Amino acid sequence: AGCPIIVLLESESKTAVIPAMRAGASQVVLLPLESDDFRSALESIGAQYGYSLQAATVIAVAGATGGCGATTLALNLAAEIAFLKRVPTLLVELSLKMGMLATYLDVTPRYTTHELLKDIEEMDLDTLKRVVTSIDKNFDILPGPHETIEAMEVTPHDVLRLIDIARRLAKVVVLDVPCTFDDVFFETLAAANQI
Repeated sequence: AGCPIIVLLESESKTAVIPAMRAGASQVVLLPLESDDFRSALESIGAQYGYSLQAATVIAVAGATGGCGATTLALNLAAEIAFLKRVPTLLVELSLKMGMLATYLDVTPRYTTHELLKDIEEMDLDTLKRVVTSIDKNFDILPGPHETIEAMEVTPHDVLRLIDIARRLAKVVVLDVPCTFDDVFFETLAAANQI
């Protein structure tokens, strides 16, 4: 109970679909696997277990240089969207050195983007749900590293994976993007709906 089960059946075994459903399968997918059919089954299970099926609106906030107020703007934007629109909003600070978000909000997060990006291939929606820091109703944050200045190397793929999972967690994702003018910077901006 409470755990989704996907049954994979050979296409010749179509008569086994009903017994599989009666035995507790959440979804049945016929083999050979077709990506659209499998995605549809996963989305259906997601809906049954309370996960958003629609991808969030992603807003990237970036400044021309450090200290120009982009983090402050991103923070205020995310807080106002959460408060005025009353929609689940996630603020993600993508600073890979010394983030300021936790300091601005006077919170001590259990996890930061630094820890998540180190093990990005192991991260999933459930992990992200557990590690975000709740600030207020409909307003969660994922701050950058706030107690270290140790730089971290990431690829655009790593950051895009984090954004992809974040957009399934909230209706609006606000990204605080540091102005590095590298591939990660430009790929992050390209992934956003609005900049």
